[in-house]
Amino acid sequence: MDYKQIIVIRTDLGMSVGKMIVQGCHASMLASRLARDEDIDAWMKEGYRKIICEARSLEDLKAIAASCEEKGVSCCSVEDLGLTEIEPGTLTALGIGPAKNSEINKVTKRLEKLDIIIPGKDEIKRMTDLGIGFAESSEFWRKMYHLEHRHTSFCCDLSESVKFLEILEKGGTVTKRMIKDALFKARETYRDLATELNNKDDDIDELKADLFAANSTIAVKDARIRELERRIRCPEEFEEDLGFVEVLNDEKA
Repeated sequence: MDYKQIIVIRTDLGMSVGKMIVQGCHASMLASRLARDEDIDAWMKEGYRKIICEARSLEDLKAIAASCEEKGVSCCSVEDLGLTEIEPGTLTALGIGPAKNSEINKVTKRLEKLDIIIPGKDEIKRMTDLGIGFAESSEFWRKMYHLEHRHTSFCCDLSESVKFLEILEKGGTVTKRMIKDALFKARETYRDLATELNNKDDDIDELKADLFAANSTIAVKDARIRELERRIRCPEEFEEDLGFVEVLNDEKA
């Protein structure tokens, strides 16, 4: 197939699957009206090939549209009326083409396909419990080591599943990209936390070495004190040593 149309849908709005489908249909119809007649005819003959991709924010969607205009690829964005799930005037989707693959790829080759997750609530509940368990554990160790972790709370990072559950309960959509991003953020935070723990362990090792050296010095001094105490209690045992000291003093004199 030489022709295709790309539909880009925002995944940061919490739209339901049905809402996303409707916005994608709007984007396809509006963009098709702006495409060249010869591209539409060729695209229809090949079976209306469409690929659905995702934009993670309004800025991403606008950047893709700007890239289309820069490279001369027809596109059209969708502005929602705000009758159901989102505010009026919200940009929800972008239709690109149809056009030749070689033209569209200049803009869309790096876009990620939209991959929607629709797990059961039991599965999400397990994710939630696991996230909270990890979070509570991390907070315990943070308090034990008095860590000053300046990143987003590890608790929030690992319990993203709580947010996913809330989105699903409201009829919203969770995508694989959202889960990958949450896991990546959790891994990064875990690595930072592990580094801090290692640094704390190094500090503890240094303190142990200093303590060992101090104890050794104290032990030597204790031994010397005990010896002096014994000399004071039993001076007769050390008369020869005292005599040797007197000889030395006489020689110096």
